[in-house]
Amino acid sequence: MGLLQSTEVLKLILGIGKDMIGQLLLYDALKLDFKKMNIPKEKTCQLCGVNPRIRAWLDAGKVPVIEKIGFEERKDNKDQVSAHWLSVALRNRRNIMLIDVREPHEWEICRLKGAEHHPVNRIKTDDFTKDLEKIIVFYCHRGVRSERTLKIFQDLGYENCRSLAGGIDAWAEAIEPDMPRY
Repeated sequence: MGLLQSTEVLKLILGIGKDMIGQLLLYDALKLDFKKMNIPKEKTCQLCGVNPRIRAWLDAGKVPVIEKIGFEERKDNKDQVSAHWLSVALRNRRNIMLIDVREPHEWEICRLKGAEHHPVNRIKTDDFTKDLEKIIVFYCHRGVRSERTLKIFQDLGYENCRSLAGGIDAWAEAIEPDMPRY
């Protein structure tokens, strides 16, 4: 992978060949398989969006440090479920509704079996039931967007919602290690 990345850098510097800008290359070492995916630009991106504010390094400001998000279920948060809990619940129950709130390009990389796709910026609360017999479990990449979605639903009176702690990344790590990760 390092050789592929350094080759891309050289191609960009020298201005030769076809670049991979706007694409993601997925590599499955066990199957010796490569897959290319197109990643659309985010229109609101401050660097490459419709109205970019960042035009030089100094415009970017201080780069935030992103700390690793824990995957284990927090003991003080009854609104989160762990990957292990969800795995058992899906095997034993039929009253769980999985809602993936990630963007379409993330949905193409991997998803949980039986999940419905409702990107967080286009989700309609009217599409969901408040029936306490059905548990709605939101998930995203690492749990941040699903927690935000959960909070919105709870503010509207939904008591049957949960968020997958650590998101689909925690699921891949704990339950489905062959799942593509990003």
